[in-house]
Amino acid sequence: MKICKENLELLDKIYIHDFWLNDLNYNNLMGTLTINFLSDRKEFRNKSFVFEDIIYLEYNNVNFWGGDGIPFDCVVIDENYTKFNELKNKLEENEICPSKLQGDVIELCFSNLSGGEIRIICRSIIYNEYENR
Repeated sequence: MKICKENLELLDKIYIHDFWLNDLNYNNLMGTLTINFLSDRKEFRNKSFVFEDIIYLEYNNVNFWGGDGIPFDCVVIDENYTKFNELKNKLEENEICPSKLQGDVIELCFSNLSGGEIRIICRSIIYNEYENR
């Protein structure tokens, strides 16, 4: 399923609270980030997100509480104050406006209980589910 600005509400229906981050893979050449979330509960299918046309990526890993850092949450960032707007304002102050900053974007943040975050600004997301093994 492809998620973009027009159907962003689909993210609200994707449950990842009882999942843990298995891996993330950033492909600089393709401008994509792939994140896989796994669950050991049979009633859930594993989740895969491919973020396309990455504009901004920030990752911090906090293992303050130890363990695997579940549960996870995904929050779509409020459009009134975003990292994207902050970046655009900085560039506009220097009279720079790259084409990457034109058009609609999705800004969201995955966070876990221990304080780790993955903040992403992209154009679209490919979402898939696959069976637990």
